[in-house]
Amino acid sequence: MISDIPGELINGQGGQVIEQYRNFVVSEKSKNAFKAMVNVLLDPGNAPSIQHCRGGKDRTGYGALLILSMLGVSEQDIIADYMLTGANRLERNNVKMAAYRQITDNQDVLDYLLTLIDTREVFIVEALNAMKAMSGSVNDYIKTELGFSDADFKTMQGNYLE
Repeated sequence: MISDIPGELINGQGGQVIEQYRNFVVSEKSKNAFKAMVNVLLDPGNAPSIQHCRGGKDRTGYGALLILSMLGVSEQDIIADYMLTGANRLERNNVKMAAYRQITDNQDVLDYLLTLIDTREVFIVEALNAMKAMSGSVNDYIKTELGFSDADFKTMQGNYLE
């Protein structure tokens, strides 16, 4: 229920989503889940593959970050790819926001709800920064925290770039 939302989160800044992206990086549960996803993609018998989640931006966006990094895509292009999600979800988000307006006219709550479905650069940048803070670089994070090797990077590239 709307009344259950902590007051400090009802500000339209996306603090809850930013924390979620940070948790993708630091949570052992998330690390294990995304490691399993990467392992599926490392098996050439699984190519091509489709990665998805319920909403298609948070878990999918972070998973795409890992895959694209292993494929050698630049950080700038990873961010740009993530931001395409916002354009692709614009109509869906407008429909959701119209439905939310039927429930409440509290603009603070509406701003909060928008942060949950919106695609913001700050979200994916939070994950990138957390990875770099932990390991120095995104690729080093993938190696040290998720346990993948240079050979795994080459396998991923061979599976999807050649």
